[in-house]
Amino acid sequence: MSANKIVQIQTVQGGSPERPTFAILTNMDINDSAMAEAFLREVAKTFISHRMCSPPQTNGMLFTIIGELSAARCVELWRQIMSEDKALLFFMSQMRVADVIRGSASGEELEKVSIIEGYTFPENLLKLRNDPFVVNGPSKEQMPGVMARFRKLFGK
Repeated sequence: MSANKIVQIQTVQGGSPERPTFAILTNMDINDSAMAEAFLREVAKTFISHRMCSPPQTNGMLFTIIGELSAARCVELWRQIMSEDKALLFFMSQMRVADVIRGSASGEELEKVSIIEGYTFPENLLKLRNDPFVVNGPSKEQMPGVMARFRKLFGK
């Protein structure tokens, strides 16, 4: 049994039917702090894959940790990984809420730290937060052009 593992990752819907909101929740056990950076790099890959399969409007994330890794150290490592991974940096720049909560096995919240609060994202990524194409995906009118570009790029 691994000391560090993703217990669950899922996209959840909140809000109202007229204005739904989407967030990715990731529950992790991190009992080996020495291996936390390598583990979080694997979590980043899983997160990116999961985010790509989530609705385009997904703009929230929550990591919950049970174990010895502090929320502050998790945020520090995650920001380092973000700075090295353009896809992760893009997805994180689209988040309105991105928190790490460390808790006890009994469910008590021990600490909570924001990943994005106080972090300076590149301005060109922040501008995309309000781009309807990025936020909602292509419209019916845009879809033929998107698919044509896809076929041109990938020969399908």
